[in-house]
Amino acid sequence: MPQPPAAALALPVLLLLLLLVVRTPPPTGARPSPGPDYLRRGWLRLPDANLTVAHPGPCESAPQILLHPYDVWNVTGQDVIFGCEVFAYPMASIEWRKDGLDIQLPGDDPHISVQFRGGPQRFEVTGWLQIQAVRPSDEGTYRCLARNALGQVEAPASLTVLTPDQLNSTGIPQLLSLHLAPEEEAESEEGEDYY
Repeated sequence: MPQPPAAALALPVLLLLLLLVVRTPPPTGARPSPGPDYLRRGWLRLPDANLTVAHPGPCESAPQILLHPYDVWNVTGQDVIFGCEVFAYPMASIEWRKDGLDIQLPGDDPHISVQFRGGPQRFEVTGWLQIQAVRPSDEGTYRCLARNALGQVEAPASLTVLTPDQLNSTGIPQLLSLHLAPEEEAESEEGEDYY
């Protein structure tokens, strides 16, 4: 019988310890702990404890990529977007590179753009690389490079660009046409808001 991974056992053990803390009567002279509800049910007593705050905020961390960019294939003339979500404290910066070159994108290419925003969670940042109207010269490996004072990490994704003739010769069933039949077009507009 296969053994469960250690991580699978950690949650039941943690819940058991929490249950013991919650159900244990408070020692004489102990005060309720200030904190979330599950801690208020327990009691905190640290005799002779010498605790200091090293710095405000979470533990410092080198960047960790939470959501890697995916490999993509598309047809010439279509748009492509790569995304990358990173956690780090202090906050990380994200750069995009192509084919191992040390040239930061978008460079001076007007059909490539880069956007960033904080989140979705605290101490996370999300970055996107958008390539409009891809062409065969855009094919290659793109890297999301995240860095802060504690380190850096990167995640690659490849872009494969097919011409319409190459797509037809692959034998892959054609994608739905972007131009819908009139009756399908009327159905798709029902109930949609345009503001």
